[in-house]
Amino acid sequence: MTEAPGADTSTGTIGRTFQIDIKAPIERVWREITKQNETQRTMFDTMLEAEMTPGGELRYRTVDKKMTPIWGEVVEVEAPRLFAHTFAFAGMDDAPTLVRWELE
Repeated sequence: MTEAPGADTSTGTIGRTFQIDIKAPIERVWREITKQNETQRTMFDTMLEAEMTPGGELRYRTVDKKMTPIWGEVVEVEAPRLFAHTFAFAGMDDAPTLVRWELE
């Protein structure tokens, strides 16, 4: 994994870009990051529930569906190469983070 930090001095926000190389077909990676109602080990063993269109709700819920520890909004979807959404932990006062998956 490589990191390229950046900052937007006009807004006071800090941006970070991480690049991860995964040796798998794009379609397999796409399926893993967008699968719904199945456990996502990389997301704290939660399940994704999302309307996969810009502006749609995005929730990572516990398997028993009693808690929603992560919420956000879908920003962009261009299957199977681009998935962008906001991300925030429930109960935290932090502003949502933009997560952008670009598969090449």
